[in-house]
Amino acid sequence: MNEQEFNDIFKRIFNENRLGRFEPFSGVFFRLTEKLLSSPVNVTAIKNTADIIALHYADSLLGERFVPDNSNCVDVGSGGGFPALPLAAVRGDIKMTALDSTAKKLTFIRAAADHCGIDNIGILHARAEEAFEKRSELRESFDCVTARAVAPMDMLCELCLPAIRTGGVFIAYRGADGMNEFKTSKKAIRILGGETAEVYDTKLLSESGENQRYIFVIKKIAGSPDMYPRKFAKIQKEPIN
Repeated sequence: MNEQEFNDIFKRIFNENRLGRFEPFSGVFFRLTEKLLSSPVNVTAIKNTADIIALHYADSLLGERFVPDNSNCVDVGSGGGFPALPLAAVRGDIKMTALDSTAKKLTFIRAAADHCGIDNIGILHARAEEAFEKRSELRESFDCVTARAVAPMDMLCELCLPAIRTGGVFIAYRGADGMNEFKTSKKAIRILGGETAEVYDTKLLSESGENQRYIFVIKKIAGSPDMYPRKFAKIQKEPIN
């Protein structure tokens, strides 16, 4: 597929999803797609260009409106770089860190960012529960944390909220079961110093049809207790709910 064909598909999908304001970035996303499809690392099971545009790029940018201006952000469990790479691509005012425990995926993110000219993203090879524990200099140092399809939301709150400074936000991307997950996460949000600021309910349109999406914006209003986050096995066994 040449760049013009890609741009036509990108424009259509982004306009269908009311994201037409990002059309000027289609060239960056064309180069990112080149890197995704040529990568020796299995970054994504999605290989169809239209699905990559909808299910990775448009999906990642549904939460862009909630990212604070000029913020220091970390994307927890970034995997192949979503939403970290798309957010960094369209928001030159932010500093983005992609955190993941799989080194080869971080290597891909670094190479993809270089290929696309995205210079406001860094990588961090770590587990969230270790990166943000009470003795870490990274704890409560970020203005914004994003996470997309990493773990159930009650577990995710424990991994992410300790990373955020008071006054910052946690942007949680969830799928069709998002409201049920949110209901079971309310205790964790409260205990970890958070308060629900906004719930964004929308449909992501792709060639496979409508895909339910929820974005939960949690504001950090108080410090997280020192005991959190716990070891991951403990979080799995006894989530806060």
